[in-house]
Amino acid sequence: MDPKVWEKVGGQDYVIIKYVKEKEGAIDFYVAYYEHQKKGGDFIHSPNLCLPGAGWFIDQNQTRHLAAENPGHVGLKFNELVISKNGVIQLVYFWFQGRDRNFTSEYAAKFYMVWDGLWHRRTDGAMVRLTMPLGPKTSLESARLVMDPLP
Repeated sequence: MDPKVWEKVGGQDYVIIKYVKEKEGAIDFYVAYYEHQKKGGDFIHSPNLCLPGAGWFIDQNQTRHLAAENPGHVGLKFNELVISKNGVIQLVYFWFQGRDRNFTSEYAAKFYMVWDGLWHRRTDGAMVRLTMPLGPKTSLESARLVMDPLP
C-alpha cells in the first residue's frame, strides 16, 4: 500500500491478498487492523467515506446477512456496495470486526470501541473489505455467487 495512504488509514497493521480463480475473476481481500484506537482520529475508517474521497461513486448500498451453517452461530452481517469510477464497476463487501462482534455501522463500532475501552481496557478492531470487479462478462449476481460463502 502507498505509505501516504497507509498514514491516513492510521492502523497498526494490514494485509492485502488477491485471490484469483480462472474464469471467475479476482477478489481483493483487505484487512486494516487497529490495536489501539483513539476517539481523536486513530480509529477505523469507513469505506462509505474513504471511497467517495478517492473519487468512487457509490451506486448501490445495502446491508446483508448470511446465516451461519451451525445452529447457535450468528452468521455474518456486512455492507454491500456497488461502486464506479471512470467506467470501472466493482462489488464491495465490508464490515467492522471487534472483540467478538461484527458491525455494519461505523457508529456502532465506535460506540463499542469506547465501551470496551472503559470496561475491558481494549480498543482493538479491524475493517474487513472484499472487492471484485464487475465487467461485461461478470454480472452482479454472478459476482455474488463467487463472493458469498456456500450455504
